[in-house]
Amino acid sequence: MDFDNSTDRIKVVPSQTETIKDHRAEESSWQISKAGHEQHQAVTAHETGVKDTNWTSLRYGWFGAGQCGSKLVKCFYDLGYHKVIALNSSAEELETLGIPGEQKFLLPFESDRTDRDTEAVAKVVGQHREDIFNLAGGLFGTGVDRLMVC
Repeated sequence: MDFDNSTDRIKVVPSQTETIKDHRAEESSWQISKAGHEQHQAVTAHETGVKDTNWTSLRYGWFGAGQCGSKLVKCFYDLGYHKVIALNSSAEELETLGIPGEQKFLLPFESDRTDRDTEAVAKVVGQHREDIFNLAGGLFGTGVDRLMVC
């Protein structure tokens, strides 16, 4: 075949002397042996944890820390992402948040100045790490592909 490049588009121009040959391979060369290959079957596991009301290809679990993070996870909750946990040191902020109580975690502080003392916050979160993980495991269950922290 010859190619005609005289225009913007390339078009195939058949040659006068070209003949089409039949290139058929032997049938045995096309057969694929299944020996040694695993047979995969779809396994549908029962998903545990809180159910989202929307469907997405990735399932998210959301952690919101502090006043801003708690309000952000509330927005995601309202959008249908119900796998959220709000972490806050203020009981008043958690009460008015508008998500179920079991999805709120009150961090106990002696001081109300947690906004500037990040070392104290890290220490308290570290002390309650197992409690936070247990809460997340129960709420998020097996249906989370990615964890997001706000």
